[in-house]
Amino acid sequence: MDARSIRWPAGRPPAVICPDLARPHLIGSAGAGMAPLGELLVASGRRVTGSDLRDAGHDPANLAGASAVVVSSAIPDSNPELQAAYAAGLAVVHRAQALDLLLGHHYLVGVTGTHGKTSTTAMLAHIALATGTDPTYAIGARLLGDGTRSRLGDGKFAIAEVDESDRSHLLVHPQLAIVTNIEHDHVEQYDDLPDVIEAMERFAQGIAAGGTIVINTADPGAAVLADRLRIADLASLTVVTVGTSPDDDLRIVSTTPTDSGGATVLTLQVGAISGVTACGPLLVTVPVPGRHQAVNAALAIAAAIEMGIGAEAAAEAIASYEGVDRRLSVTGMTRGIPIWDSYAHHPTEITADLQALREIAQTRGGRLLVAVQPCGLARLDAYRTRIARALEAADQIVILPVHTGTTTGTAADTGAAAPDGADVAAEASHALAAAISKPGRVHYTDDPDDAAELLARAARRGDVLVTMGGPAASHVGPLAEQQLARLIAV
Repeated sequence: MDARSIRWPAGRPPAVICPDLARPHLIGSAGAGMAPLGELLVASGRRVTGSDLRDAGHDPANLAGASAVVVSSAIPDSNPELQAAYAAGLAVVHRAQALDLLLGHHYLVGVTGTHGKTSTTAMLAHIALATGTDPTYAIGARLLGDGTRSRLGDGKFAIAEVDESDRSHLLVHPQLAIVTNIEHDHVEQYDDLPDVIEAMERFAQGIAAGGTIVINTADPGAAVLADRLRIADLASLTVVTVGTSPDDDLRIVSTTPTDSGGATVLTLQVGAISGVTACGPLLVTVPVPGRHQAVNAALAIAAAIEMGIGAEAAAEAIASYEGVDRRLSVTGMTRGIPIWDSYAHHPTEITADLQALREIAQTRGGRLLVAVQPCGLARLDAYRTRIARALEAADQIVILPVHTGTTTGTAADTGAAAPDGADVAAEASHALAAAISKPGRVHYTDDPDDAAELLARAARRGDVLVTMGGPAASHVGPLAEQQLARLIAV
C-alpha cells in the first residue's frame, strides 16, 4: 500500500527532534520532491547517498555510514531500508522536514495549494533569478529554460514547492507562503473540502512570526481560508490577497489570450503590498498558455513584491519565463502539428489545460486530440463523471489504464506496473471511457504504441495533440511524433 494513504496520528507526518543531517541517506531519491532535496544537500557540501526502485533498488547495505534516513510519504514501512533504519536506531526524517531544516537559515518562501504549485514556484524562482537575488530553489519538476529543478544560491531567499497531498506541508514553516487554491483532492488523505481548508489553516498558523501569506481569493476554497485568517486576526501574520475584487491587494483586472493562444496578457492593479505605493495598471505577458497560468503569474508577482522585488521588474522577468516540465509544455512538432504534455489529473486541472489548448487549436483551425492516463483509483472513483465531462472538450480521446502507483509528475517517471494489478487499472479506465459522451471518438488501449498510432493516424494539419496525466501518457508523445514522421515518409 502507498504510505501516502496513511492517516497520520498527529494529522501530519511525524517530526524528528534535532536530526543529524550531516550524512543523510535518501530512500526514493528519484522522487519529484526528493530529487531536488538531494541535489541541494549535495550542493551544501554533505556526502549524500540515495536509492530508488528506478535504479539499483533498495538494500539495507546502502545505509552504511548514514547519520539519518530521509523518506517521503511514498515509502511504505515494509521497505527493507526503512526497516533497517528503524532497527539501527537511525533518525527517520520526512522529506518536508529535511527541506525545512536545510533551508531554515534562508528567508523561506513556501508555495502550496491543490493546483499550480509547481508552475507558481517555477515562476517565482525565475523572477528571483532574473532580478539578481541569487536565490536557492527546489521545484518538483525541471525548468524548461536551463533544465534545473534546484539551485543553491548565495542570496537570502529560498523558494520551495511545498506538498499538501500528504499533509507534510505542516512540517514546513516559511517566512512567506503562497496558497494557489484549495480544492478537494487526494481523497485517500482528505475527507472533504473543509478538511483540506483546515489543514491549510494549520499551515498558515505555522508560518514564522512576522510572516506573510499570499492567497488567491479568486478561488472559492482559498477565499474561505483568507476569511478565516482575517477573523482570527493573527497579530504575527500578514494576509495579502490576489483576486478579481477591487478590495484585493493585487487585483487581476483582465486575462486576455494572445491571437495564437500561446500566451496571455495579464493586467494587474497593484495595491499597497508590503508598503509599496499603489501604482497604475501593470501589463504582464505570461508566455505560457492558459488563464490559470496567468493567475499563477499574478501570485508569483505578489510574492516577489513582498520579497522587495519591484512590480515592474517582476513583470518584465515573467515575460522570459519558458515553462516547466509536464505543465502544459511542448514536447514535439511534426507535420506542423504540435505535441503538448500535461500532468493534469484532477478534473479542474484537465478542464483548465484543455481549455487553453482548445483556444490554440481554434486559432489554427484544427481539432484537439488527447491521450490520457488517469492517476489514482481513489481519485478516479470519486471524480469519474467530472473527469469524463472535462475530457469531452477534446475531439478525439485515447484512454490508457489508470496509473495507481505514486507518480512524480515528471518525464523521468517510469510508469511502473500498477501495484493494484493491471486488471483493476484497465477496468477503471474502461468505466471512464464509458462515461464520456463522445460516441466513436473515445478509444481504450493498454499499449502506449497503439495510443500513439491512434493519435497520429487521426491527426491532420492544424490539429493539436496533448498527452495528459500519468507517465504512460507522457511516453505517448515521443511515440506519436515518430508515427507522424513515419506517415510523412510514406
